[in-house]
Formats: sequence, C-alpha cells, structure tokens
Amino acid sequence: MTSLLVAFGPPDVVIDDPPDAVVNTLLGGPMQLLLSALTVAVGALVALGVLVAAHAVCAALFLARFYRAGVNAALLDPAGRRFRQRWALVGWLLPVVHLWLPKAVANDIWRASTPSSTGPGARRLWPGILHAWWALWVLCQFCAAGAWLTGGTGWFLSAEVSFICSALLAVLVVLRLTSLQSRRLRYPD
Repeated sequence: MTSLLVAFGPPDVVIDDPPDAVVNTLLGGPMQLLLSALTVAVGALVALGVLVAAHAVCAALFLARFYRAGVNAALLDPAGRRFRQRWALVGWLLPVVHLWLPKAVANDIWRASTPSSTGPGARRLWPGILHAWWALWVLCQFCAAGAWLTGGTGWFLSAEVSFICSALLAVLVVLRLTSLQSRRLRYPD
C-alpha cells in the first residue's frame, strides 16, 4: 500500500488506503450522489439514442417497402388507385393527414393486391390485421401526443408498447401484401 499525504488536512494526516477508498473519502456525500445521477443520466441518454435509431431504421425500411408495395399495386391494378404514388410516402409526413391518408393508401394497395374473384379473398374483404395495425398506429400517435403534452411516463410507455405492437403487425401486413402481390403476379386474374 502506498501512503498518500492529504493536502487538505493537517500535515500529519496520512491515509494508508487503496486509491479508490481515498477517492470515496474525498468525493463522498453530495459529490458521490451527483456522480451516480450523472451515470444514470448518461445511461438513459444512450438508451434513448438507441431507441431513436431503432425507430428511424424501422421507419425507413417500412416506408421503402410500403412505397414498393404501392408501385406493385399500380402495376397490378392501374385503375384502382385513388392517390398518386408519392402519397405513399408524403402522407406519413404531414400532420393530421398522417392519421388517415396512409391507411387509405394501404387500403388501395391491399385492394389491388388481392384477387378480383367473388370468393374468399375478394377485394371487398379487409383483413383484421390491416385494421388492427392501423388502430395501434393511431393509438401510438395519441399516446405520444399525450406524453409530449404532459410529460407523463404512463403516456410514454403506452406509446412505446402500442408502437412496438403496431410495428410487429406492420411486419405481418408487409409479409401478407408481399405474398398477395407475388401470387397475383404469378397467377393473374
């Protein structure tokens, strides 16, 4: 053990402790509490950064696939579109409009991707998965607005849970649309 002469005490005070114990002695109390709080804050910021990055990557991948599904739908049923292709992307970015336009575009994509027969799988039948995905997305938006307005943790957690659930359903919607479009391209009406 190395002896350390403490400069802030009487000259005869010598601490024969390991360096960590000296730091704890010198920085104990409020300083230790501040360091602990800073450690937690840095950890929270890193977690938030990872969460934001994950959201951004998922959003970019989903939008790319949603746009591509719209392009495919235009090829499968050119007369069945109510909106131009650019609305498959722009509709997500406009406030208030993002609560209904992307669902209308998704409905058009689904309609163009399903067979035109009158049996099961007819265009007029909308799957529950499409409605559930959209309902969770809208719920996520309202919870996020509540979290932003109130700063409440409950609102934030509700937004995140509904976002994760809607993201999982979005994956299922994309897989189903891909399957429908592939089948329709292989076996046209």
